[in-house]
Amino acid sequence: MNMHLEELDDPQKFAEDGINVISHQEYVSRLNELKHKITRAWQADDRVTSLKLSIKVARLLMDTSVLQFYPALFVLATDVMDMLGDMVWQRIKQKAEFFEDGNVISSLP
Repeated sequence: MNMHLEELDDPQKFAEDGINVISHQEYVSRLNELKHKITRAWQADDRVTSLKLSIKVARLLMDTSVLQFYPALFVLATDVMDMLGDMVWQRIKQKAEFFEDGNVISSLP
């Protein structure tokens, strides 16, 4: 199992070695796990961890050795990136609308 997680973190390394043991369900599970970790880190104000985990998600898109379920991988990975984009947008919007003491500056659409 440990090799499976390592492969999901660095799929190119294992693809070069000719090892291909990751199933579709394992990819989906790993992406869901990363999505939850990103959300938890963001909610804990750990933006750096959220961004590092998002980079791991983006790196999964480099793995073309899983062509049979690459379309599903693409959709799931872009869903995670879209979620992160929404969180970043909400944070920027909040910073633009409120002073640090909570008083309203202005309301954005």
